[in-house]
Amino acid sequence: MTLYANAYKPNEKEVTIQIKNYLKLRRIFFFKHWGGPMGSKGIPDIIGVLPGGRGLFIEIKKPGGKLTPDQERFLENATEAGALSFVATDLKDLVERGI
Repeated sequence: MTLYANAYKPNEKEVTIQIKNYLKLRRIFFFKHWGGPMGSKGIPDIIGVLPGGRGLFIEIKKPGGKLTPDQERFLENATEAGALSFVATDLKDLVERGI
């Protein structure tokens, strides 16, 4: 179930804006990582710190979007290290994780 009607699926930019606004509202420290040719592969879109100091890594995809192997590996490694790391296709993905 998504927050949108079946006919509408937001693009990645729209989902990113919603998530950034939500994190600001919740006063969670974060920054938006902008990938590029000089950057490292697999780094998530949102990097932050939750209250209490736990790392936060969010890879944002449009509904139906797929992770690259580098993105999968990064999220797995971050999770194993104790961070909250996941893929978000909708704002509800944050709410379901208690953010």
